[in-house]
Amino acid sequence: MAARPKPSQRLLNPEDGTEVFGIVPKLRLGHLQTEEAPIYLQWGRHKGPHHGHGASHIWAEHRNDMGKLGLTTSDEVPAYVKRVIKSGTSLYFEAERMRGNQRTSAVRSSAGTVILEYVEQIVQGEVQPYWRIITAFPRAQGIGTAVGRIK
Repeated sequence: MAARPKPSQRLLNPEDGTEVFGIVPKLRLGHLQTEEAPIYLQWGRHKGPHHGHGASHIWAEHRNDMGKLGLTTSDEVPAYVKRVIKSGTSLYFEAERMRGNQRTSAVRSSAGTVILEYVEQIVQGEVQPYWRIITAFPRAQGIGTAVGRIK
């Protein structure tokens, strides 16, 4: 039996084999100015309905939606996410619905929605920003203010 991944483990983009699922440009989100940063999908953690982040949370919350697309295991969550995150996909910000100012109301396209959270990680005294994927689901609604596009 394979060991369960750590919540912080980054999963690979099925299209190019890297950890990067896209690049978010510099954004102004309320009072927060973000830097251009990569998008990562971590294994994450599912804490309960609507609580958690990453692939384990997406699988727990949306496995039925994934099944309708022919995706049948948690190993296929990266493919599910990549159906939504494409170069040029719009980013929206819903200030009234997000915790603080660090989450975008995500990536929206005809394929669905991915909710992203801005993280500033300190590595050897240097700030290394990135966007982590909180969840993904099939409904695509342009709620909020358009703030940019995925690179």
